[in-house]
Amino acid sequence: MAPVLELQHSYPAVERGGSVSYGGSQMLSPDPAVRRCGCGVVGALDMLLYLGRNRPGCAVDFLSWDGDAIPRERYESMLQSLRSRCLPLVYPFGLNGLVLAAGLNRLFRAQHIPLSARWEWRRGGLWAGLDCMLSDDIPVILSIGPNFPLLLSRKHQLSLCRPDGHGQRLPVTATSAHYVTVTGRDREWLRCSSWGREYFLRIRDYEEYAGRHSSYVFSNILRVEERKR
Repeated sequence: MAPVLELQHSYPAVERGGSVSYGGSQMLSPDPAVRRCGCGVVGALDMLLYLGRNRPGCAVDFLSWDGDAIPRERYESMLQSLRSRCLPLVYPFGLNGLVLAAGLNRLFRAQHIPLSARWEWRRGGLWAGLDCMLSDDIPVILSIGPNFPLLLSRKHQLSLCRPDGHGQRLPVTATSAHYVTVTGRDREWLRCSSWGREYFLRIRDYEEYAGRHSSYVFSNILRVEERKR
C-alpha cells in the first residue's frame, strides 16, 4: 500500500564506502560514545538537515554542505558540533526526550528558527502529532523506549523489517531504547531511518510493545511545530 503520508523531499544521505545511506548512522562515527548512544543526536541532525534544505527560514548556519550526498567526514563534523552546542550525550544512556526537546529549543531560538519542540507522552498525542508533522513535511523522531519498569533490561525488543523481494516485509533486526526517524506511514506500517538504512515498523507491533513492555511516556515522539506567536 502506498504511504498515506510521507515527506515531500529526499531524505539526507551520507556517503559510505561507495554507496549512500538513508539518513545518518551513529555506527559510522569514530566516536565510541556516539556509536554507543548517539541515535538521538543523529535523529536530530537528520531532521535539521532536512528542514534546512527544504523549509524556508529553518537553516542552521553550522549545518550545511554542498551537493547531494553528505561526505562522511562532513557529517561527523556537523554531528559533533550539534552535540557540543546543545545536545550533550550522557554516556551510556544518550539523550532522553526532555533533554532532546530543550536542546533543540535553545538552537531554534539562537538561530531564529520559527519552530518549537516538546516531548509527547500520551498515546493519542503520538499518532496525532506524527500525522501533523508528516503533513507539514517535518521528519518525526520516534522513540522505541526502554523496557519498563526495568529500564536497563533489553529482554523485550521491537522488530524492524525490510522487504524480502517477494512483496513481504520480514523482521531483520530488533531493538529497544533507540530512536528512529519516521519518514512516511500508511495504515499498517511506519517507514523509518535507522543506522543509515530504511526500515519498516508495523504500527500494531509498536503499540503492543509500548503498551505491554515499555510506556508511552518513553515510547513516543518529539513533537516539532511552528512556534506560537
